[in-house]
Amino acid sequence: MFFDKPVNDLTFEDVVQFCQTQQPEGKQLDYKYFLPKNKEKFAKTIASFANALGGTVIIGVNDDKNDKPKAPFTGIPYHEKMRNTIEDIIQTYIDPIVFVDVNTCVSKDGQRMFVVVNIPQSNLTPHLVGKLKRAYIRTGQSSRRTGRRYRRSLGQGYSGTGGRTLAGGADLLAGRSGNIPARQNRTLWGITGGIAVG
Repeated sequence: MFFDKPVNDLTFEDVVQFCQTQQPEGKQLDYKYFLPKNKEKFAKTIASFANALGGTVIIGVNDDKNDKPKAPFTGIPYHEKMRNTIEDIIQTYIDPIVFVDVNTCVSKDGQRMFVVVNIPQSNLTPHLVGKLKRAYIRTGQSSRRTGRRYRRSLGQGYSGTGGRTLAGGADLLAGRSGNIPARQNRTLWGITGGIAVG
């Protein structure tokens, strides 16, 4: 998406070069200097990308007031269990689970790293977060909680009703609202594909 090679092939130097391009955060990109202590907040970021257009989170990059990467680009101290920690957060806080690609890009001296998390656009939406089972989408540089109308649209991708997939949710995100027949609306208010959305 943002790199010219698969996420799992990225190196520490690739991430530094990307940061030097000064790409700001947006609908498909988020920078985190550290993995947040609030694990549910991080899960919200992951789920919001999966519920929208997909995206990439780069951990180890500080951003400035314009949401652009802020030098120096030195990453975070190496932590060998970072991948497991991210997978545990996803399994604990997101339902259904979001399948992501996680690459720890370690510096040549083995002391520092960036973590690149690639989140594909999901066809299992909505991905709900936390005990309250709330749905979030990525809009601009932040994640926001969805309303019932948007959640119903996301649920169409999961249930297959009306022949629409996640594109229905992506259409709303992009400002294009489609007509959802009333019969389908009633179906989506209840249990859709085994996930409570109403």
